[in-house]
Amino acid sequence: MLFRSASSDADAEDAADAGDAGGAEEATTEDTEAADETATDVPEGIDGTVPTSTAGVVKADCDDPHVGEVYAQQDLDNQVLFPGARMSQFTAAVCTGESFEDYIGYPFDLSIFDVITYAPSKESWAAGDRTVTCVVTDPSAGYIPGTLEGAGY
Repeated sequence: MLFRSASSDADAEDAADAGDAGGAEEATTEDTEAADETATDVPEGIDGTVPTSTAGVVKADCDDPHVGEVYAQQDLDNQVLFPGARMSQFTAAVCTGESFEDYIGYPFDLSIFDVITYAPSKESWAAGDRTVTCVVTDPSAGYIPGTLEGAGY
């Protein structure tokens, strides 16, 4: 799944309402502009920032510009109690290891890409949420024009 940040409060509300059904408004450019477009030319509707919570995530098609790609999700179902400060250790183990290398084709510690993680909060943990979501981003670009899968660097 690819995502882009919602460019307005209305887009964020649409994303929250859309859930897994998508509903993202497509960022469009003219065909002639697309040929000249670079990663630093951010299309309308993309603010180039990764949302700090899943409430700001809008699903996007692989062909649409986006700011991050979900490449792994894993449940921490072997944990009974909320991990607290150890949550960052769990998310790092899930997101920067084998799953990253399988998706990108290159080890995380040598890659130019960053990883953003979404982990359960204490409140969502109490409600049964155990899912860690891993998102790869390109810090050198305002957006990603295609997929990073298999990028190899």
